[in-house]
Amino acid sequence: MSAVEQSRLDSGVGSLSPRLGIGFFPSGLESSFLLARLGFVVWGCALATWRLRAQAEPGVD
Repeated sequence: MSAVEQSRLDSGVGSLSPRLGIGFFPSGLESSFLLARLGFVVWGCALATWRLRAQAEPGVD
């Protein structure tokens, strides 16, 4: 890790923010935002799987 990256982390700005284009978020908000997006993806996959299984098995709601 370079000194610039370390100082960026020390100042509370997440190291991913320049690459994601959301450089104005502090690291706490950025990580919760990314976790929320990941949660929505996981929830969407689970819902899609449940619906496909319900369609494949007649009589299951």
